[in-house]
Amino acid sequence: MNYSSDDIVSMFLDAITRNKSNYFKLICGTGFIENLIVLIVFFSTPALQTSTNKILASCIVSDMVLCFNAFVKRGFGLSRKPPHSLFAFDLYCKLFDSELFIWMSANVSMLGLSGICYERYRVVVKNAYISNKQVNIIAFGVWPIGLLFHGFKYFQKHIVNGSCVLRRHERLDRIIGLLSFMEEAAIKDEIAKFIKNEDS
Repeated sequence: MNYSSDDIVSMFLDAITRNKSNYFKLICGTGFIENLIVLIVFFSTPALQTSTNKILASCIVSDMVLCFNAFVKRGFGLSRKPPHSLFAFDLYCKLFDSELFIWMSANVSMLGLSGICYERYRVVVKNAYISNKQVNIIAFGVWPIGLLFHGFKYFQKHIVNGSCVLRRHERLDRIIGLLSFMEEAAIKDEIAKFIKNEDS
């Protein structure tokens, strides 16, 4: 039987639609394992434990958190199929279905990459290295900041009639949105000031 290119594309899309959750599990599970392998190599090889790679390791952990969250939420889709334990479903609702980890991971990655840019600028342009203490502050400090700006999502999800339901708090959303904007603007401003002072 001969198939046209349109028929092949249509069959391919139908297969993806029918097995969407399995594809999500495969993609996210593979991403998690690949990042885990990179971390294992990093921690087992002292020569790789440079300042840049230490900050990058923090970004890798954030990718793993994101992959794990997507694996659980998109792969299993428990929003309307609560498990036997109400406590477990409430935990899933507030942690995974709220996308708390996804947004926190995105914020951590953004801050971590900003830290790498700062560290690389010092090394390449100024031939100056940042201390281990500064590296640790960047690598670990980005996590509480990410939780601070997105932890409110934990309180937005509630179980109503056996389903995980979003209840927004508009005033809180506006405050967090404003703080997030100020955070990004402050980072850019500090980097610009640093470069200007270093060049003067």
